[in-house]
Parts: sequence; C-alpha cells; structure tokens
Amino acid sequence: MKKWKKMIGVLVVLLALAAVVAGRVYYENYQRVHGATPALPIETPTSIDDPAFAKAALRHDLKPLQDIFVNIEGMERCYWQKATYNPKGCPSYEIYRGFIVLKSADFKKLKATYRWEKTNGDLLSELALKTTGYHNFKWTYNQDFEGINNNSMPSEFSGPLRLDLKNGIIYFYLMNRLPQTESTSSTPQTHLLCQ
Repeated sequence: MKKWKKMIGVLVVLLALAAVVAGRVYYENYQRVHGATPALPIETPTSIDDPAFAKAALRHDLKPLQDIFVNIEGMERCYWQKATYNPKGCPSYEIYRGFIVLKSADFKKLKATYRWEKTNGDLLSELALKTTGYHNFKWTYNQDFEGINNNSMPSEFSGPLRLDLKNGIIYFYLMNRLPQTESTSSTPQTHLLCQ
C-alpha cells in the first residue's frame, strides 16, 4: 500500500511539473505573438543556425533599424538579417534579428540610464562572435528598456532586446505580423502561435 501511495505522489509531482512547463511555453508564445513583453527574460536565439535565416543575407544598412528603433540613439554599425516565417495554418511573420553597435558616448548613457540584469547569453555570445567578430560578452536585459522600445516600434513589431555591457552591442529578435491575404485569413489557425 505504501508503495502505491509513493508512486501516486511521484506521478502527481511529475504532472505538476509538466503543467508548469506547458504553461510557461504557452505564456511566452502568447506574449510574443500578441506584442506584450514577457515578464521573464527569455533566451534567444534557441539555435545558432536558425533555419528561418539560412538564406537571409547579412545586412549592414542602419536606416531600416533607425526607423524601427526610434528611441535608440547613436547607432554606429549593425549586423542583421530579415526573414519570413510562414507556419502552416498561421499568418506570416517578418523576423528581424541582429546586432547594433552603439557609439561609445551613447552606450555609456544607455548603460547608466537603466538597472541591467544579467541574463544567460551563451548562445547569444556564440551568434555575436560568429556575426560581428567581437569577443567577451556580458549580456543583460532591462524590462523597462525593452518595453519602451517595443511600444515605440511601428506596426506590430515586438521582441526581446539585450545589451552587452562589455562592447556596447544591442541584440534584437523582432517579429512583425504581416497582413493576411484572402487565402491565409480563411485558413483555420490551429498552430499554438496563432492563438
């Protein structure tokens, strides 16, 4: 009898953990799709070799980023990509990811303006090294900085922003929901990100 009670107790704990994980995944996806800033820092990218960007050219033109990030001053250089994500049964998204190198004075001002919290940036550091050639990163995030920039972006752009406190580099991963066409608006939206 004790053995059964113990097994039931273990099963209950495992089910509770599964519910917590499923809830967090749903919450993060919902927040990302609906334009709200996640309350918890999420680590992006999930993979260095993101298939969405496999054929996307690496760009260095600042103007499109200046039009999106109207509150970020002192952009000196950038390394970024733009791709389209089109999951079956969902609206299409434009995805922008990349790095913005700030001018020294603007970086110091930004660094002093917010209280930056350390975030795990192992994958981010690997991607930054591969993309920019910079070394030794200290990735941080601030919810207020992220929220102010997400709220000032045009259209439906939203996504996480990270600041490297060693090199003055901002990392961004933005999604912009594209307008639906006749064929996509009549398609049932069953994918988790569509809800």
